[in-house]
Formats: sequence, structure tokens, C-alpha cells
Amino acid sequence: MRLLRFCLLTILIIYALKSELFAQKSFSDLHNNLTPLFEKNGSGIYKVNDIEVTIVAIDLRTTTFNQSYGEILESSKNDSGKFIENLPSPSFKRISYSSLVDTLATDYLALINASFFENYEEYTPLSFPIFHNNRYITSGSSPFAYVSPKHPYYSTIDLYSLNIFDKYASIEIFDSTNIFSSGNNSIHQQLVSYRYQDHPALIIGNDTKTRFLLVGLVNQKEYSDSEYLLFAFGNNKIGEIAKALRELGVTSEIMTFDGGSSVLLYNKTLGYLETPHVYDEDGNYFRIEKLPHYLYFEYK
Repeated sequence: MRLLRFCLLTILIIYALKSELFAQKSFSDLHNNLTPLFEKNGSGIYKVNDIEVTIVAIDLRTTTFNQSYGEILESSKNDSGKFIENLPSPSFKRISYSSLVDTLATDYLALINASFFENYEEYTPLSFPIFHNNRYITSGSSPFAYVSPKHPYYSTIDLYSLNIFDKYASIEIFDSTNIFSSGNNSIHQQLVSYRYQDHPALIIGNDTKTRFLLVGLVNQKEYSDSEYLLFAFGNNKIGEIAKALRELGVTSEIMTFDGGSSVLLYNKTLGYLETPHVYDEDGNYFRIEKLPHYLYFEYK
């Protein structure tokens, strides 16, 4: 009987130690320079303590990556695209984010803006390729990339893709021919854009201080086999925001999505942390209500 009790006690102790060792850690557990604003299921929203940057940390084991975008203008379905051969770059309707916040999944971490786009008309082309629902929905039409660039710097740059799989992500040089190969047939979604070093605000705009949205990958191998996907929102020089991501362990290339007047970050508990807006010449604030493309992060 004593031996049986001893064995049971030993099993319980081992189970307790194993549970503690492999307990799901939030991103702030791994970094002491973050202030949590909202956390759930390993993902969360944080303030960086030594710089005005907000981080959305996505644990892809527990949180899915989704897209929402406006309908395609029928007459634009065959408009010429730039970055994928024989694929058009149609125009997408700009849709109200305030109408999305309550109609998306009831349990999601955040709604954010994403793709660069070309104008503020009712319908607008998106700047770079996007893969969703097993197909490319656009070839992209940006004048600031390697096809017919407006600036000579962009004639030789590579575009990069954020590739979303089931429980991990990758950032690689963009190659549209790769996505359907046998090694990549599990890619769920893909967004294409610049590295932050190639952003026009840095190359053409004399390193302007403005609002930026950057994304990078942290692989926490010491805790699990999953990867954290970090989105950084900040009003600063782009290099300072990228530095904050590096200090949080980002080892991938750092990509940039649409910033400036388009930046949006919404959480149901915290409300709007960033809203799209512009100021006129007199300093009057005007809120921009509609964008063509969004990301949201839903708990599994």
C-alpha cells in the first residue's frame, strides 16, 4: 500500500512539474519591457515601455489570421496587374471598419488595417499581391516596386511575402510561382509588401517621422515549436520601430504594411487604439471611415 501511495504521489508531482514547464506563456512572460493591455490564449496587445510603440502579438497555435475586404468593382475585373503574370489588379470597395467591429467573429483579438492601396476613391486597386481562399485576389499595381517604377531605387528591390500556415508563419522573398508547389500547398494566406528598409518614407521622404505598421516573426523555440507574429504600431521614424521589434526577438525580415493616415487598431475591450485620420492645413482632424482591406485575429 505504501508503495502504491508513493507511486501515485510521484506521478502527481511529475504531472504538476510538466504542466508548469509547458504551461502556455503569454508574450509578456518572455519580455519584461512590455506592459500588457489585453491578453488571451497566449496572444495579446502590449505597450513597449521605453518607446511609444504598441505591439499585437499573435500566437498562431491559438489564434487564426483572417482577411476582410470590399467587393470587387465589376468593370475592373480585367484591369492589368503588375506582379503576377496574367493576373489582373481589380479595384476593391472601401468598407467601413465601424461596421466590421461587431459583425466579425464574436471572439477576436484585434481588427487592423493591412494592404497598401492606390487612392481614396470609392473603389481602389490594392498595391501588392494578396492570396486568400486558395487564390490570388489581386496581382497588385504599385508604382513603387520593380515593374515600371516611379523611382529608380525600386527597379531592383525584392518584394517580400508574409506566408500564413496552420500554426506558424514565414517571411520570404516573394515568388508567386512557389505558392502552389508541393512544399507550399499548406499556405493559407499570403500578403506581399516591402521590407521596412525599402519604404518610400525612408527612400524618398527623407526618413519621415509618421505612423507606421511593421510586422516580423519571433520563433520561441525554447518554449514551443510555434512562432509569434508581431505587428508594431508606432508614430516614429521607421527604423526606431523596427529596432523595437528586434529587441523583442524578431529574427525574420521586417515587412511594412500601410501606415500614415490608414493605421487602424481595434480591440473590443480596449476600443480604438489607432484610427485612420488626416489633418487639414488648419490642423483640423478628419477621421477616415473606410478602407479596402483589413486583418483580424480570431481565437481558435
